[in-house]
Amino acid sequence: MNKKPILILLAICPLLFSGQVTNPDTSIAGRRFILFSASYRLPVNKSRILNSGHGIAIEAGINPARFFSGKTIIGLYAGWGWRDHLWSTSFDRQFVHDYQSTVITETLSARDSSIVHVSKELFREKKGASVPLPGCETNSFHNYSIYYGIILRLPRYSPVLKLYTGSVRAHYQGPGDLIEPQKEHTIVQLRRKMYGAEILLSDPLGFICRKKQYPSWLANLAFSFYYEQNDFSTAVLYFSDGEQELHIPLKRFTGSAFLNKYKNEQTFGFRFSYALL
Repeated sequence: MNKKPILILLAICPLLFSGQVTNPDTSIAGRRFILFSASYRLPVNKSRILNSGHGIAIEAGINPARFFSGKTIIGLYAGWGWRDHLWSTSFDRQFVHDYQSTVITETLSARDSSIVHVSKELFREKKGASVPLPGCETNSFHNYSIYYGIILRLPRYSPVLKLYTGSVRAHYQGPGDLIEPQKEHTIVQLRRKMYGAEILLSDPLGFICRKKQYPSWLANLAFSFYYEQNDFSTAVLYFSDGEQELHIPLKRFTGSAFLNKYKNEQTFGFRFSYALL
């Protein structure tokens, strides 16, 4: 293991931030009632469905335990993971093949059947980055997530634990004439129920600069590991054209073998955060 980077950091840390000491007593976990964090998500495993998930996430919550203990976090929070427009995304080829092979639309209404057939083409064809386009259109599907849960930190210097649930939505927005002419727009989403857990380590610089000789705001930097599981067996195909919205469960038009194959969609990775906890 090359120890040079660590030795360099240890050497320059006091020089860069000399005289700007973080007082440990001013950053005790649990002292805040309003919680907030902004993070960048970095998934590290390859998705079996859609290779999306990078990007910024914003979270906010409350810590009622603040009124009982200045060293504890027992709170509730909610988060929103933004779409990764700048990344090139696409559905996995095997997933697209399996999806197209299992679709059965005989039991659907004519409109639902049209939406399902359009989704087959979009899943296969749409890929690439989606730098903001006029009218909020996208070149491909990009995941975003909406979630809520509990946040815990009991001992003073223990990691922060987050347990949460919500939904992951692969989002595409295109012209309004994909199903019927003269509509405002076309939105197609593949929605999956999501469950997750995160372990967050606050003030990582404190492990490098032992004397904490750096500005106090740097103590709010955090690093975390997260794990998420999406329940594909309850996935829903969502459609909107600006006038009406439809939710079509995949179990209505796909086979059980297909749903079971992709039932446990797993994602894990890292977050780099600025957290006020």
